[in-house]
Amino acid sequence: MTARLRIGIVGAGRAGLGLAAALRKTGHRIVAGMTRSAASARRAARHVPGASWSTHFTESLRRADVILICVPDDQVGAVARSVLSGLPARAVLLHLSGSLPSRILPGRRGAAAIGSLHPLYSFPPPGGAPADLAGIWWAVGGAPRARAMARRLARDLGGRAVLVPEPRRGSWHLAAALAANHLVALLDAAAEMAARRVKLPRAQAEAMLVALAASVLASAQRSGLRGALTGPIARGDIATLRRHVALLAREERSLRELYSLLGLRQVRMAGAQRRTSSGKMRRVLKATRRRR
Repeated sequence: MTARLRIGIVGAGRAGLGLAAALRKTGHRIVAGMTRSAASARRAARHVPGASWSTHFTESLRRADVILICVPDDQVGAVARSVLSGLPARAVLLHLSGSLPSRILPGRRGAAAIGSLHPLYSFPPPGGAPADLAGIWWAVGGAPRARAMARRLARDLGGRAVLVPEPRRGSWHLAAALAANHLVALLDAAAEMAARRVKLPRAQAEAMLVALAASVLASAQRSGLRGALTGPIARGDIATLRRHVALLAREERSLRELYSLLGLRQVRMAGAQRRTSSGKMRRVLKATRRRR
């Protein structure tokens, strides 16, 4: 590895602490961190020892080669503005937001370089299993020097970087939200129904369905999304599809609509293999949404 960096962290949530711990393992040095409260600073110090954690900008942060802003999107601009005023021109400031512009503040002559480093990754809660960042994708952007630094950090963490142009960052973040947050909501709906209708303990239903989803995602990594698609729609099994629809008649309309919309998406994905039955499946699924 090239010379290790001095890194500052702003924010002590899942992303901040998880990224700090991962960067330490690569040989980089976390020199300082800044948090909202004294309690969060103490907690951060336990998770990332050796760094100076405080509730305000310190001289240790000023000496960092790169500062990572790991706070919610609505706080990024204000935090970047306060931190930038104390940084030397050689420093780099990177935020982790996927939806905000890479250069959250206008560039100024003689100021630190500003950019973004957005991970396609769901960080675990602090204190649990360490973040495994090997192989994940990072969206980078911003000033040239900031982009170069973002690419280096992604590479050092064992990941891959992709430049997402500014006009497309909103769509990038929307795609990520659909794949991550909406997937969790879908599993929540499935677990709720299994607990209610199958009379399983909720925790058991969650564990079983999350394990199933994990196996599907592993299959998608090996074979692509179309290759991972299984089930009655992929098989063209109209009889099973109709049984599902009959059971959904007992459920609230939102669940019926969810099943129908995602089912129609599956029909489109499997259409090349199931041309003869795709029309029938579409009619069954569309009728599901019309029921009151």
